[in-house]
Amino acid sequence: MLRQGNTAAGDPERAIALREIRAEADRLLPQYFTQCGEDHFSHVLEHDELRFFKPNRPLLYRLEQYKGLRVEISVFMPSSAEKLNGQDWKALVTYEARAGRDYERLYREAVGRPPGFDVSSGLAQWSPWGDWGYGFVIELRKKHGRIMMENAPSPGSPPSRRAIACAMLPR
Repeated sequence: MLRQGNTAAGDPERAIALREIRAEADRLLPQYFTQCGEDHFSHVLEHDELRFFKPNRPLLYRLEQYKGLRVEISVFMPSSAEKLNGQDWKALVTYEARAGRDYERLYREAVGRPPGFDVSSGLAQWSPWGDWGYGFVIELRKKHGRIMMENAPSPGSPPSRRAIACAMLPR
């Protein structure tokens, strides 16, 4: 996996921040992506309007496959006022791939059953590969010595993206 980011040449504070951010980005990666062979996979929560009326309805997901997943980091050092308020740094961590594709059937989360298990609507298959916008961005901030994810899901709500076991992938 390729890693890129702002250079920290000649700036020790930025170099320390970049090391901390890379470590956090690496720690978070397995929550969102699973590596099976050379590729990465993730399942992405889809909006399901009917869950408003039936909250116990299983969650609806879309499966994505990525080629060449990489992590890019943009670090922003604090202004004088932000430093006085306890901020050490802020960063945007972008997980993106050079190519990706979707499994062409949304699926409901079911224990022990792989995506596309509902064959009543015909065989599911992978979409053609595309090179547009596969990935997502998280915002990290270190304040008062503690690293926080700014766009984390609220407690009790399902994550919008998460890893999937290799055994659950369609063949």
